[in-house]
Amino acid sequence: MFHGVVTATMHDLSGAFEADLSAGRLTLRVGAEARVLAVPASVFATLLTGDAARLAAEQVGAAVGADVKALLGADEDPSPETVGFALSAALALRGLGTLRLERWGDALLAVLEGVAHEGPAFASFLATVVGAAVAAVTGSPSRGVLLSASGAEAKVLLVHDEAAAAVAAWVAEGQSQSAVLARLHGG
Repeated sequence: MFHGVVTATMHDLSGAFEADLSAGRLTLRVGAEARVLAVPASVFATLLTGDAARLAAEQVGAAVGADVKALLGADEDPSPETVGFALSAALALRGLGTLRLERWGDALLAVLEGVAHEGPAFASFLATVVGAAVAAVTGSPSRGVLLSASGAEAKVLLVHDEAAAAVAAWVAEGQSQSAVLARLHGG
């Protein structure tokens, strides 16, 4: 697990979200300005089926990744803690909960907290969002694989594209988090 104090200077978030009630508009201003919609998570979750859900999650993840880059600003070599903090802030601005990163050997686990518990489709959507955001920030082909979701917490293993199918299969077989991590490390 990462420990330490985040000392990097990040983008000011004071004007990141604007609600113009007279015009009926919500705007997010972090990376690129974007009009956003406030939709109950339970309604949104009903739309998460098939390839459309995966494509939407990848697009949201790319947007979150762009927000992370904007939050990091000119920091060309941010620490993992700083990237995790910026990713957490970018997710929170979109109402997707907060995030902390845990390192397990060579594996990186994203623990999302405060997430809407709207079933497995919504949790899988969040895993894809986080994986796509990390890929956008790092420029490496990574994916988020949902390990577990319970209450307002979801655990997402961040893996290289090539390992994602195997990890997803291990999870589908019912293997525990520790068993998946051991297998990932060749154990």
